[in-house]
Amino acid sequence: MGTQNPFAVIFGCSDSRLAAEIIFDLGLGDAFVVRSAGHVLDAAVLGSLEYSVSVLNVPLIVVLGHDNCGAVTATKDAVQTGIMPPGFIRDLVERITPSVLTSLHQDKTEVNDMVVEHARQTVDRLLESSQVISAAVGASSTAVIGVAYRLGEGRAQLVTESALL
Repeated sequence: MGTQNPFAVIFGCSDSRLAAEIIFDLGLGDAFVVRSAGHVLDAAVLGSLEYSVSVLNVPLIVVLGHDNCGAVTATKDAVQTGIMPPGFIRDLVERITPSVLTSLHQDKTEVNDMVVEHARQTVDRLLESSQVISAAVGASSTAVIGVAYRLGEGRAQLVTESALL
């Protein structure tokens, strides 16, 4: 294989139970995969996603959350106790906090509800943060969706799609 031609980019959590190629039954070259704990956006992630859209012309970005996410759980714990974790884990928690607060404001106190909200907010933040991706969505050359994956059931649920389509 001299070049790659993935049909999707999957931006998911770095949880070891969430191997996108396995859970979606994908082969080599089918998906461009980007992972970070709690599928948290940062400059490196945004650069990777923009590369997939602008260079590889990937028509679909999937933001992949999952049940019982450790990063979302750590954020819920920090919000409830007021005790922030040390080091760079704090940065992850700070970036997930808006999703947890929104869920709590809506009286949704379960971690898995917070995961769904975080997938939604990550899609929104991705479109707000990247002019490259929002322009591709506006031109209908790329779509962005958010899904929540149930590890025990082996099932993904659509939770949001790009609003610019």
